[in-house]
Amino acid sequence: MNIHTYIKFVFPICFGLILGFVTHAQESSDKYKKENEELDRLLYEIKPIIQDDREFDLYKGLKLVELIAGLEVDSLYYLADYTYFSVLSSDLFLRDRKLAREELNRLKPIITAKENKRWSKLLRKKDERLITEIKQLWELSNPVLSTLHNERLIEHWNRVFIAKRTYTENNKSGFGTDDRGVLFLKLGAPHQVRASSISLTSYSDPTIGSQIPIDNNVYFRFEIWYYDGTQYIFGVPGTGGPFGLQTGILDLIPESGNRPGFYFDPTANLVQSTNNQSNNQSGVFGGGGTVTQNTSLGVSQGSSLLSRNAASLLLQYSVLEQVANVDPFYLTMYNRMSSDLIQNSLTGSANAFNSTALTQNLKYKAQERNWFEKKRISTPDFQSEAYPEAKIHNQEVFFFDFLDESGSPFKLMVVELLDYSKVQLFLASDTTLGLSDISKADYFYTYDQDWEMIDSNEYEVSLSSANYSPVVSYLVDVSPETKMFQSSFLNTKDIQTGKAGSIVSTSRPLQISGSSYIEEELGKKGLSISDLVLAKDQEESPGYNIPFFPSLDNVFDYEGELTVYFEAYGIPRGELFGLEYGKDDETNKLNVSFVSEGFATKVWIKVELDPEIYEHGKYDMTFNFTYRGKKIERRASITIK
Repeated sequence: MNIHTYIKFVFPICFGLILGFVTHAQESSDKYKKENEELDRLLYEIKPIIQDDREFDLYKGLKLVELIAGLEVDSLYYLADYTYFSVLSSDLFLRDRKLAREELNRLKPIITAKENKRWSKLLRKKDERLITEIKQLWELSNPVLSTLHNERLIEHWNRVFIAKRTYTENNKSGFGTDDRGVLFLKLGAPHQVRASSISLTSYSDPTIGSQIPIDNNVYFRFEIWYYDGTQYIFGVPGTGGPFGLQTGILDLIPESGNRPGFYFDPTANLVQSTNNQSNNQSGVFGGGGTVTQNTSLGVSQGSSLLSRNAASLLLQYSVLEQVANVDPFYLTMYNRMSSDLIQNSLTGSANAFNSTALTQNLKYKAQERNWFEKKRISTPDFQSEAYPEAKIHNQEVFFFDFLDESGSPFKLMVVELLDYSKVQLFLASDTTLGLSDISKADYFYTYDQDWEMIDSNEYEVSLSSANYSPVVSYLVDVSPETKMFQSSFLNTKDIQTGKAGSIVSTSRPLQISGSSYIEEELGKKGLSISDLVLAKDQEESPGYNIPFFPSLDNVFDYEGELTVYFEAYGIPRGELFGLEYGKDDETNKLNVSFVSEGFATKVWIKVELDPEIYEHGKYDMTFNFTYRGKKIERRASITIK
């Protein structure tokens, strides 16, 4: 929503309500008592903003957004929305590098790498295009177009709140959470979490079928987050470093392949190899195991010398033995490694085993890494629960077919897709509109709510360079073969308008020729009409209706009036045309007739489908026009559940 203009009308009315929620903390859970108290204090401090629209502490403003969203105070979501965009609009935002960088860190999980690189560059230059593009990101991802707040924005800040209080091993993210929190912002809560630790007091020797004791434990912990079709593993890497996202469990093992200078002594200790030292010194490692500094590159097992890589391979095997039940993949890997170890038996030749250990060690790590990479290819870039709650259906790429004044069907309007992951396709490039699915598009045009052209640009153009903010809508030239379409409206600059998307049928505009009257008026083009547009009325619309909800052959919960829109070109002035509607099995359907006003008639028809009168089911909408025996029909249907 365009909260910056709309708020001037809403907030004087709503201010009296805010005081009633100042002490909402008493009704909230004691789990976040401190946060509730902080929110109450901030609500008092935000009062001057609401009354006078004056500058305020931007850090406190973003904290207010986080607390409202995190504590799920839905009665104040509109305030959180307003405060967030007020922070972005402040002249102080770009001047405060720390504040702006923290905000980019919070956005990094939900934008592309190219966008992050571009936005970081804009931040360094204090370029105001950064503000415009952040606003566009949220405008394009707003799932419920008629409310006073952006549900997707609120969901994002709710995740920030949870991440900062739940996933706090370190601050790798730059906004108070670790890698788990970053993934949580991106994909939401995992379907399942498995937290475990491994403490080895012995290692397995499959060649003799027994466990060989280890004097000191080898210990590490890990978490596995499960989403549909894939898993993510977190832990401390064997090479050292902070707790974070890893490529696999084997990367957590503290062995020579991972932690330079360390290798595993299966007869006694973890051994750290050091040059130019002959003395032994002990220290603590991991979960209480001893690190021994020793100049040897291996240790004796009987009369054999076990190399670092051979010891590492045995430790991998022992770990796989413990995690074989985590996933069938690890069970398979464990069985394969067991077979390999037996084939290269220590009892046969230590030298032979040592010579192949490095290859085997790297092979299993590579197999695990490749397995995870393949599974994560299908993982979405982003997941949100805000859209199903809004009852908005995810759609493919669509366009909306409109006719120009001559009746020529050459313009199509591009929507921001209702599926946020598809919106990313539109914003994937840092220099273009990113219409990756519109291979035949050459130009795009920007129109205001009255269909007056605002801007016209070549296809390869930066959104931020256009003279509008935020985007309104796009029309692109495409070939006549293009048959998919959809539309949307966004707010025009400084004007509160409705925002919407709609779906119409996939047939091309119908042209009828043969009538001498029509041919004289239109030449060879004949009469043309657009497809029917079915739309749900938008609240707060400024005196006109716009398409709002996907409705062609879609099922949705219907309340209120249904608006049907179409354009008719070439119907002679004074001729009648109409819309027939009713259930598909009814013989006597209602018909609304209109008189053509001339060459380019545009009609909004409101059709009342009262759920108390009309039963649930499928309804037909048919545009009809008959002229000198020629009948034109355009049909669409809607299912009410």
